[in-house]
Amino acid sequence: MDEERLRHVLERIRRQNINYVKLRGLVSRFMTLNPEADPEAIDWTAVYDDSLSYDELVEAFEKEYPMYRWRETAPADDKQIEDMLVNHILNQVEDLTEESLKSLVNALEERLEALRQAETPASPTEQQPEHTQMQHPQHQPPTMTENIQQPAPQPKVTLKLLASYPFLAEAREVVRGVSFEGLPRAVYKRARERLMEALERGELGVVPRLDEPFVELLSFPVAKAVVHTIDDDWLKRRWALAESARVERLLLKENADVSEWLLSRLLEVRREGEEYALRFTDYLKLVEGLTTDISWKLVNQKMSKGWVFLTKTRLIRLIRQRLYRLLYDSFPETPKLKKIPEKIATIVADITEELQKIKSKQTGRSTPIKGVMPPCMKAISDRLADASHTENFVYCAYLVNAGYTVEEIVNLFRIRSDFREDIARYQVEHIAGLRGSRVKYRPPSCSRMRELGLCIENGRLCPPNIHNPLQYRPRQQRQPT
Repeated sequence: MDEERLRHVLERIRRQNINYVKLRGLVSRFMTLNPEADPEAIDWTAVYDDSLSYDELVEAFEKEYPMYRWRETAPADDKQIEDMLVNHILNQVEDLTEESLKSLVNALEERLEALRQAETPASPTEQQPEHTQMQHPQHQPPTMTENIQQPAPQPKVTLKLLASYPFLAEAREVVRGVSFEGLPRAVYKRARERLMEALERGELGVVPRLDEPFVELLSFPVAKAVVHTIDDDWLKRRWALAESARVERLLLKENADVSEWLLSRLLEVRREGEEYALRFTDYLKLVEGLTTDISWKLVNQKMSKGWVFLTKTRLIRLIRQRLYRLLYDSFPETPKLKKIPEKIATIVADITEELQKIKSKQTGRSTPIKGVMPPCMKAISDRLADASHTENFVYCAYLVNAGYTVEEIVNLFRIRSDFREDIARYQVEHIAGLRGSRVKYRPPSCSRMRELGLCIENGRLCPPNIHNPLQYRPRQQRQPT
């Protein structure tokens, strides 16, 4: 096992002021049983509960991340066999369009309803044969009218609640008539702090300051106005990422009544026991960009009658995805300030200066390309700002083997809104074989790239008989005769 990488993961946990004695054993266990997995893909602190025993913690992580191994042995049972069958069927429909999927769900629901009406009710003493029970024991298939709890009633709307979740309509209504001029000095100061934290922390999120809820609430639209005035796409993405991550952290600690009400405001979601049911059409939209991590693929989810079942932690992760998109997409609908107040102009100048410092470090983009990139790598390069974890690894492994230095590769990744230099440098050095096991990683083979959905036009643009992107050479143009 990579001891240095283990220490790196634990060091990140230590920074969050958590007692991680038992957690160290869990991280070590995870890395041993899942040597190919990235331990930083696990939100260790969200699931960890110091009041649980070690065995109970294993069970908690196993429930939250069932796609990974947590025990030495995992014998198949009837439920696993059933899940394999259901997953096989789901895999066949995963590439259908949204309209086709809706039609399929409607047809299946009509078919099930016809079967229910044709069945003769069994007497209380009779039992159904086991082979007819095709439902997960943990949750019965939901319908719109039964088995699923209705959305939680609205909690008392307080200033602290609105300050915590300023995207709510109620919060927008409170600040609608407030002028950006003549606000308390603390509001401008906090707005600047929020933006600096967004630049520095990214996906770690803006740190909530709820001791002065009115200041916190007003600072949100002021910070957004600054971002809108600067009108830089990277800054918009970084701000949306940091604010949505802030909401994610708050929701994970929120009491059940408030969190369920908020979840229902952002998505059509229903409670089923300890899990939450989300329509699979909504699920597919929200996991776009996450599915190169196989744990998010539809085929690996619990699903019944068009509903996907998720734990609260994973549902909140999708809420972050939705809120990120809502915040980022809201800029075109937001009118710019006709006249910029002096105090906001000062913040604009400060943030612009900090942004210039960050962008000045993005020197990797001006580095000459060493040879011609294969189409798959060129495609990842073009969308690097929003590439998934798997795409980042693939691209980095290619660059390492194509002759780029660690510094050049780190600079290339500065374009990402979730960039953190310490983490990026560690990961690049690990892939380059300069840390840990000292193994230099190669990019996946062409066949594996096709399985990941990263091959372009099924290899039609590449020379025949190559087996790895590193073997790519541009096709020779036929000379005119």
